[in-house]
Amino acid sequence: MDEIEAFLGGKSRFAVLLKHFSEIEDDREAWRVDHPLPEVLFLVV
Repeated sequence: MDEIEAFLGGKSRFAVLLKHFSEIEDDREAWRVDHPLPEVLFLVV
């Protein structure tokens, strides 16, 4: 997640949300995943 914070300029709200979402376990089968779960959840919010 450090690369996200660096890209977004420190502890922005976006970086904090993505960091929290990245802690959620993704039970999907790896070969079916087109987009990482944290990014999908971020778009929904």
